[in-house]
Formats: sequence, structure tokens, C-alpha cells
Amino acid sequence: MNLELRDPIASDVASEHADWIELSALRADDQNSSYQDLVASLRRAGTVDAIEDRNSPDQGSEVSQQLADTAFSELSNRVNYCGDTYPFILDEQVLQLVRSDRDSDPYIFMLLLKYFGIDALSYGVSGSSIFEELCTIAAKNYLGGDENGAMSYHFGFPRRMAPRGFRPALDELCKAIREGGGSKDCPKSAKQKDARLDLVAWKPFPDGRIGRIIAFGQCAAGDNYDGKASELSSRQFYQRWMQTPLRTEPLIFFFVPRCIDDDELDHVSALGSTIFFDRCRIASHFGKFSSEDDEVRARRSNWCKSVIERKLGSQ
Repeated sequence: MNLELRDPIASDVASEHADWIELSALRADDQNSSYQDLVASLRRAGTVDAIEDRNSPDQGSEVSQQLADTAFSELSNRVNYCGDTYPFILDEQVLQLVRSDRDSDPYIFMLLLKYFGIDALSYGVSGSSIFEELCTIAAKNYLGGDENGAMSYHFGFPRRMAPRGFRPALDELCKAIREGGGSKDCPKSAKQKDARLDLVAWKPFPDGRIGRIIAFGQCAAGDNYDGKASELSSRQFYQRWMQTPLRTEPLIFFFVPRCIDDDELDHVSALGSTIFFDRCRIASHFGKFSSEDDEVRARRSNWCKSVIERKLGSQ
């Protein structure tokens, strides 16, 4: 994929215009992007003319300004949703990057992943595996993090730490959660990779006994996630692949690198008992906790640095 930062299109939704402003700040020498930058780019792209009222031309770039107003409202929401983990400062009509560690920042990684895709680089580690590692940590932190006894396990294939084979990895997972009895001996398990299960997070009681919060997680690093959001069934997974059923029905966590507005969140939440984590929710669970090892951070940093240099032309 040889995609670079294009001018925004007027018909894009507000979240995409907001992404463009953030990416423009990453690319700029002064590390900021403004309201007027977006208005000028919308006019330069020439797509505003296609949506404006023919009887009321875009005098004074009124349509462009309305789109910019909506985009900056979206940025304001991101500031509130992310809190201290948002890597930018929004000052009236200017968005300024403030993180000196931009290459390893979780939010910036997801911003780049959403725009340039999992195959943004033609070599090295795919962005999807790094995203799964990031979500594994976020899921544990959502349940309280290391300091509160929460735990997580990256199960998605290819596995960096867990056994590569499906059955050995599932055996190890069952030992970790102290349930499930290990993997079933069935022919299809030999060809299985992860059976759509990317991660597991849980919070044990001090007594270590069964009956606790367990969450099965699935990650969708690409754009099309509507269908994937309903693919993972915790009950079908443990009935098919584990020797004994889990005593507590696991929650389903679903992770995407995009930002989801309230209307879209209402829509996807109606899919069932799935808890959605978008970019802001994932990012907000970093900074308070220190459960990420140096190798995971280095992998993300190297990926971000290469994408920023190659796609945005920024050093």
C-alpha cells in the first residue's frame, strides 16, 4: 500500500476530518494543524462544490467552515475521552502535538494504523499483531491492571510469547485462568490458528477460585468490522475447544483503532453483549499503569517511526 496523506474529501465523516488534522500536525514542521488548514484543504480538493446547494454557492467557504466546525467538535470530544493520554493540545482553532515520545505513543500508533492500514510497511512486523499486543494490555488495565491483580494473555496468531501451536497455547491459557481443563483432542485443532480469539483478560479473586470476570477479546485492525464484531462467541469457543466449560460466561471485548462517535457506538453496542473499545478508550488505559515491557514498546515505536518517515515525510 503506497498511500500518503491526501487532501480531505468533503463527504468524509467528521472523524476522518479530525484524523486528517491530527496527521497534518504530525507532518508539519511546527507540529500543529489549524482550522484554516482544514478549510483550505477542503477547498483545494474541490469536493465541497459537489455537496453545496447549487442555489446557494459556498460564499466565504461556508460549507467548508461548517465541516471544520464539526471536525473540531470531534477533536474536543477526543480530548475529553482520552484525558491525559491524548498526545495533542487543542487551543481554540489549533491542534498542537505535545508528546515528545510520539513514535511509541499508543494513540498515534492507532491513528497511523487506521489511516495507512496494517500493511503500511512492505517489510517487518504487520501492524495488526502490534495492535493485538496493545489491546491485550488495555484489556488488563481496564480490569484494574497489575496493581489490582488483573491478568491478560495474547492468544492471537502469530503468537510472540505463547506457544505457536493452537493446542499448546490453549493448554497454557487454561492453566493461566485455572479453568477449561485444557484443549480438546480433535482433528480440526491441528489446523487451527486462534479460532478468532485474539486475547483473554481476567481478574481473579485473592482466593484463586473459579467464578470471576473473564473477557474474550477480538481485534479488528481494518476498516470493515461490522461483521467481525459478531464472529466471536465465548460459549461456542469453550464448548468446541476446551475440555470443560467455563463456570462464568466470558464477556466479549472488541477493539478497533478508529474513533467511534456516540451514534456509531449506540449502533455497534446494539449487536449484543459486546463491549467496544475504540482508539480513545484503548489509549485512555495507558499512562496510569506500567505493565508494558520494553520489547512491546520498541516494536510499536519502530513501526510508527517508519510509517511517519515514509508516509508523512516527517523526521
